[in-house]
Amino acid sequence: MAPQNTERTFLAWLRTSLSFASIGIAVTQLFRLNISLQDGDSSSPIRRKNLYHVGKPLGATFIAIAVVILFIGFHRYFESQHYIIRGKFPASRGSIFVITLVAGLLIVASLVVILSLASGTFD
Repeated sequence: MAPQNTERTFLAWLRTSLSFASIGIAVTQLFRLNISLQDGDSSSPIRRKNLYHVGKPLGATFIAIAVVILFIGFHRYFESQHYIIRGKFPASRGSIFVITLVAGLLIVASLVVILSLASGTFD
């Protein structure tokens, strides 16, 4: 495997990390926007406040996963450089499987939390 391929792989990990960080910021801002647009409306203020308070931890979780993905990318980059010097390069399926599983569970959990708290809020 050429060094260019390891750099492209690292850039793919970086792109994935930035995507998760962007999702985290978007989720946080979306919940903040939702509460600020409906401040004049008196219908179900308790539910809207719950949505606002859930947005921050949910966005922070996405950002934390982004940092974890970035560190995994760093680790994979230096590990692949080490293996290239030794003349061998084993496939890495474990880290990809773990990140896929974590991302899928995070997306499903986010959907469940949002749907359970937002039922009746956006009527």
